[in-house]
Amino acid sequence: MTELDNNLARDLALTETVQGFINLLRTRAGLTRVDIAIATRASTSAVRNWEVGYNQPRTEYGHRLIMLVEVVSVLSETLTPRGIHQWLNLPNRELNGMQPIKMIPSGRALEAAQFLVGDGIV
Repeated sequence: MTELDNNLARDLALTETVQGFINLLRTRAGLTRVDIAIATRASTSAVRNWEVGYNQPRTEYGHRLIMLVEVVSVLSETLTPRGIHQWLNLPNRELNGMQPIKMIPSGRALEAAQFLVGDGIV
């Protein structure tokens, strides 16, 4: 296999992963493109392009997307998709009144989600 073939295989795997992440967030967590854009600090058109496979997120956006998936994964242990959407978008006292969705890049939303699930506070 040539280096070009290896790069193509890696890019195809990444495409499926990014599209899979976005599909998971939209179908299982009830998030909209706007929600994903806020969490990743990208534009809604960029999220749409990732979702349909036109292009891939730059590294910083990809990391934020993964962080959002991690938060949703933790929350899905105790919350419904509607509950996940509400929790992400409402001010949270553990985050000093900030919306968790806006705190995804800092990692604080993951800590708050783990606190919520760990203490059974819903």
